[in-house]
Amino acid sequence: MNEMNKPLTIRKVGNSLSLTISDIARDLGLGEGDKVYAVRTPRGIGKPGKGALSGMHPQHIAATVLKALQERNGLNTADVDDVIWGTSAQKGGQGGDLGRMAALDAGFDIRVSGVTLDRFCGSGLTAVSLAAAQIMSGMEDLL
Repeated sequence: MNEMNKPLTIRKVGNSLSLTISDIARDLGLGEGDKVYAVRTPRGIGKPGKGALSGMHPQHIAATVLKALQERNGLNTADVDDVIWGTSAQKGGQGGDLGRMAALDAGFDIRVSGVTLDRFCGSGLTAVSLAAAQIMSGMEDLL
């Protein structure tokens, strides 16, 4: 199996699965000049009356992450091929295409596409895996 056909390394840590940014970079065969950027959404309870995030629309939370990626790394958003966003359930405020709508809300170039995946607890891992597969296949350069 050559470098580009290796599967991503996913490790079991206690009762959870672990996929770190360094795992992704190594498994993709990325070198010194290649970059993997990561920003995480805040965690909290979003139920009315129970948590600090309940008053925030999911699109705005996602847009905050995308803005941080752009600002921290000086990304030209016109170079972004796609935004792949994972959510636990696409209903209510999360019912739209958060990947696309958050990219627009974050001020990304209007030509940047976006997709939202709904696999409950596996959404984030699936989003990362799909992005890695697209890069490994040569279909995309910046996701």
